[in-house]
Amino acid sequence: MHALIQHLGIQRCYLAGHSMGGHGTWQLGVHFPGRFATIGPSAGWASFYTYTGEARPTGAFARSQASSDTNAYLSNLAQRGVYIIHGSADDNVPVREGRDLYAAVQEVTGDVVY
Repeated sequence: MHALIQHLGIQRCYLAGHSMGGHGTWQLGVHFPGRFATIGPSAGWASFYTYTGEARPTGAFARSQASSDTNAYLSNLAQRGVYIIHGSADDNVPVREGRDLYAAVQEVTGDVVY
């Protein structure tokens, strides 16, 4: 992807995705922040644990899943814009996910819209 962006002379790249793609947008955004000017997660969630209410694993399994916890990496968005879309009528992904992420990301960047 990076080579294609360079080849095309693209200066700014924007990332968006919905539902599972919303989680993916958060994940790519926090793990590769230098590649995106703004991320736009729609109905995304922070982690499978916040989304499902399941207990977090412990030991080696917990370490293997650590990178999927968006909240642990939100500070990487300090120099990026975030445009969150999540409606209260969503009957699949709890709207608290979008609201909680909005509150959390406001701690690291002022360039955030919900």
